[in-house]
Amino acid sequence: MVIPKFEELRHAVGVLYGEIEGDVTGETSNYIPEIKNTCPDLWAVSICSTDGQKCSFGDYLVPLTIQDISYPFLYAKCLDLFGSATVLEYVGIERKPADVSVKNSKANNRAFNPMTDSGAISLSTLFCDNDKRTGTAADKHYEFFEFMKALCGNNHFQICTPAYVSVRQKDDLSRSIAYAMLNQGHLPNDTDIPTIMDFYFEARSLEVTCDGLAVMAATLANFGVNPYTNEKLISPISVKAVLSAMHNWGNYGYSGVNAFYLGLPSKHSVAGAFMVVVPGMLGLILYSPRINDNEVGEKNIDFAMKFVKKFDLHPLSNSSKEMKKRFGTRKIPEVPCENYCKIFTAVFNNDLEEVMNLTKGNKKIVFEKDLEGRTILHLAAIKGHFEIIKFVTSNFRKLSSVKDRFGRVPREYVKASDKNFFEITNIFKKWEDLDKICELASASNIN
Repeated sequence: MVIPKFEELRHAVGVLYGEIEGDVTGETSNYIPEIKNTCPDLWAVSICSTDGQKCSFGDYLVPLTIQDISYPFLYAKCLDLFGSATVLEYVGIERKPADVSVKNSKANNRAFNPMTDSGAISLSTLFCDNDKRTGTAADKHYEFFEFMKALCGNNHFQICTPAYVSVRQKDDLSRSIAYAMLNQGHLPNDTDIPTIMDFYFEARSLEVTCDGLAVMAATLANFGVNPYTNEKLISPISVKAVLSAMHNWGNYGYSGVNAFYLGLPSKHSVAGAFMVVVPGMLGLILYSPRINDNEVGEKNIDFAMKFVKKFDLHPLSNSSKEMKKRFGTRKIPEVPCENYCKIFTAVFNNDLEEVMNLTKGNKKIVFEKDLEGRTILHLAAIKGHFEIIKFVTSNFRKLSSVKDRFGRVPREYVKASDKNFFEITNIFKKWEDLDKICELASASNIN
């Protein structure tokens, strides 16, 4: 969705960023030297909406390794490849008790859930299983790398070789978990642990920036469609499972606190990154290498809680309103929404009937613009909504020549990958040519 008055949100985020910047609670993790030696005072905030609106503050272009935040995306990929029934054979959907040891870190012959280290190792085993599908180990490494790169959009993305080498040398705990799972029959007997761990370590060592992570989070918020490339990367049903897992177990011992105060899907990493997803709206990335005993950054939690409170994003905060909807005799206070908000929402949702109704008694509404200077025709072109484009251009042809703040007309946002690419392009060209003819005719009459 297009967030109305995005500049107001940007300003509020900037103020929050400054308020929390001075917090020096916590220390960098000693997991690997590349994280331990990170400047502890780095602090970044990045937001990306499901329509691609972005704002970032601080050290958002500093590269960092993704670490634990790779787990939700590995879970999503496995769900899409193998289906939920097969994935459930490897990872469960229950909380891991705090007192469980490495030797007994499984439940019902499987890892407790996909957000734990043992869960990610189990998913790595499934992803690399030669019995489930063909391909070499290199093919599968490349497949996951390309999947993550696509999620990141056009932002910085690569494998951090020093981090990968360090984690292979030092993470004996993860190896012990893998061998314990194999020994207890929780992984297939023919599992090649070194190969699986190479994949697992590489997935954790992918290097991104907060800007790129925000796009990845926004892809989850957009139910699997990258808001920048418009590419469908994860199925909606898999996104639902991933967000549910993040909400319940995304932050280890801190998961209950997050679920209570944020009420939103989230995942932290030992490197200090914290991902929050507001479904249908935006992805939020916070980055502070200083973490507490729960491996969560105090700055990150503080910012997230204040952000959710300020914009009333807790999903249960409107529970009284939802209850009133069930009882017709009760009066429900309406949240005011300007007309341009309504029509942009209708176009985004490909609701042609609503667009027609809104324009019926108010022709001026179609010329409203968002903060980027885009009209509803720009948005329809971005989304590839063919029927809405036909309706708007045939009734309001001048919109086809309106430029946004980047100097682009709607036609320039049509994606070559869209199934109606040629039809949409021809429609725009037809009306643009007609506009030129009218301009020439008008000029000749004046002369």
